[in-house]
Amino acid sequence: MNRPAGETPEHRQAKADIAAACLRAGYTPVIEAIAPGWRADVLAQPPEDSALGRIGL
Repeated sequence: MNRPAGETPEHRQAKADIAAACLRAGYTPVIEAIAPGWRADVLAQPPEDSALGRIGL
């Protein structure tokens, strides 16, 4: 897991917990997802055959 400087242990644990919940829900978590114009601590990507969208947390 990519851990930016200055994050508290609680923040890192929250990201890990969210990523684990994503996996349980069938999503693929991406930690510290970055794209032009946005950033997400955790990006939940649905399975490729799903009509669901990505969720940034």
